[in-house]
Amino acid sequence: MTGLVDSAYTFGSYARADLGGTLLQRKLRDRGVSLTKSATRAVFRDDIVRELARRGGVSADACEAYHEAARDYLLRAVDLTVGVNEDILRRFHALRLDHFGDEVFRAAWREKGGEAHGIDGIDQISLAAAYINRDVHFFYISESAFLPDLLRDVNAALAAGKRAVCLAGDPADGLLPGPEEIALLLPAGVTVLYAPGTAGCMDFSQVTLPRDLEKDVDRDGAILFGYGEDALLACHNLSLPALVTITPRGIPAKAVTGLFTRLLTSRILIPARFSIYPTVPLTRRTELSYYQLAILAEKYGESVYFTPWRELARRDPGVFLNVYDDHLPPVPATDFRFTGDSFGADRAAWCAGKLASMRGIKPLHGCFSLPDFTPVTEDWEAREKREQILADGVLVSPGTPVKVLPLAKAAAPRALFFDRKERGS
Repeated sequence: MTGLVDSAYTFGSYARADLGGTLLQRKLRDRGVSLTKSATRAVFRDDIVRELARRGGVSADACEAYHEAARDYLLRAVDLTVGVNEDILRRFHALRLDHFGDEVFRAAWREKGGEAHGIDGIDQISLAAAYINRDVHFFYISESAFLPDLLRDVNAALAAGKRAVCLAGDPADGLLPGPEEIALLLPAGVTVLYAPGTAGCMDFSQVTLPRDLEKDVDRDGAILFGYGEDALLACHNLSLPALVTITPRGIPAKAVTGLFTRLLTSRILIPARFSIYPTVPLTRRTELSYYQLAILAEKYGESVYFTPWRELARRDPGVFLNVYDDHLPPVPATDFRFTGDSFGADRAAWCAGKLASMRGIKPLHGCFSLPDFTPVTEDWEAREKREQILADGVLVSPGTPVKVLPLAKAAAPRALFFDRKERGS
């Protein structure tokens, strides 16, 4: 392929077939849509439409009628086992347009007020500095909340003498800004290109570049700035690097960023020809997310994006000890080593040793085959589906002091205790 995408690019993020045999294949929580389907029942929630109703864009009765129709449509006509997440999202966006038309969605793109987001999560703008110096800046925005960020960056590009090119959605999309909305939003001097048939989700392979811009991309003279969840999830296997500003809310965006427990806004670098999806499979433990990559890139440089995760884990194993811990800065684990053939086995042994060293504590661990709970030996390197459950716990000796910590929401255990230790509580 040519233009914005590499030969390995395909439209979409997660293939539904790859989620087979898991609860995730019966659910979707992505880019404002939450749904669950069983053989006889469907649950559906559209936060984009509910926000429209809250702001008076559509009536409460119309909102509920749409949700009822969406539940019926999901139960009757939507197969959650085929295609990619974006195929499902596009079908429900078509249903939105059938109920409300596109004008109510376009209105959000006419509000320029507000301030640019502060970055309180991952920030890789320093790592992207050399790319930002390139002559051509592409821009793609998928959420109107980031309009102030887009306008700031476009104006900065123009002031620095860069060529600014903004990618729009299909003129009939509504959810993504079309060429008309982009032209009204941005200052003079910005080139506008659009991708046909977007329906709420960008397909970069559908963007046709003029020959001069294609030459700029081919000579490594361009960078893409993205804003929002669709921008993050669509940026993989591109032919140019991307810097995406994102506040992840859906499951796929949280998974690839590794930011699970807090609502943080980040700027994430995605190098050209890179895809995060092989190391964040959803159906098994994450191997390497943008959270780990940001930590490692700050230490070792951009080469970490194309280094096998096992090699990175041997080099800096503490970064991988808990891949669902999103504490910033990361909680140190200087005494953990990955020396064997199985990272999972080394990690389990380290955790058991830590627990066993505590007075009055006996670690408990087991792996059991379902449904009869027969004890089995765990295979940490398994890739196929296993009907098994891992159980870990502790046996506390009588008289051992124990303190119960009430929590208002989920927290990564090591980060929780590290914070309390730092505060002296």
